[in-house]
Formats: sequence, structure tokens, C-alpha cells
Amino acid sequence: MGISNPFQLADNPWPAVVNQLIALWRHALGFYSQPDESAALFRQSGAALMLANYGSQQLQLLRAAGADVGYAIPEEGALAWLETGAITRQTKNTALEMRQGLANTITEPSQLRPTDRLVWLQPVEDRVRRQELWERIYSGDRAAKVLAP
Repeated sequence: MGISNPFQLADNPWPAVVNQLIALWRHALGFYSQPDESAALFRQSGAALMLANYGSQQLQLLRAAGADVGYAIPEEGALAWLETGAITRQTKNTALEMRQGLANTITEPSQLRPTDRLVWLQPVEDRVRRQELWERIYSGDRAAKVLAP
């Protein structure tokens, strides 16, 4: 939609944003909260496309479940966040990265390209308003109804 910062929206783009989210929502098969859930939903439903917000971990799970999948970041970018952990140099068990499919600081992730754009999560302008809007969007309300006082 050409919005430079999706985390800090002024009032005027809200109707268009809400209508777009409602239109996209109508094409969604379902939602998941854990990576394992996503792999099961993808395989059971015969889905062709998934927003894989668990990245490389999710890719590994889907492939392990027998799905013939790839990984792409759209030209507009993908949301990203950073979680950290550490494995000490002296550890005897270094299989965590292999088992979980998580990126690390030693090797370059194979699914990323130098041109991929990551959009780091930021605080939003009004968390309560966004939660209320999402609940209404989730129900399928049109923007005029959702944004009415």
C-alpha cells in the first residue's frame, strides 16, 4: 500500500488498510500460534502459500514433514524480530541449530539473498486501538463500521 512505516499510521490511511486486511482475511485458511501447528495445517489442508513467521525453523519443519517448499521474502520486505540465545564454545552438543533450523552467527542462512529486506518490529502508535481494530477485522466488519466511533 506504499505506507513507509506500518507501525505508526496516521488516521487517514486506516480505512484503506482495514479494507485491505479484511479482503486478505477472507482468503486465509487459518491461523497458527506454534511452528509445529503450521506444518500440520499446511500439510493437512494442501495449502499452496503460507506466511511463515517462524522463518528457517518453519522451513525445516515443513521439509521434515515431507512438504516440497521454498522460502521467499517479498520485494516489500518481511517482518523480523530478534531473539537471542548462546551456546558456549565448550559445549559438547552443537546440534541445536541443526535440530531447530535456527539461524546463527557462524553461517550465512541459505534461504536469504543479499537483496532481501527485513522490516524490524517496532512499537505501534496505539496498541489498544490496534487490538480493537483487529478483533473487528477478524469478524469481517467493513472499514466504515470498524472505524466508526
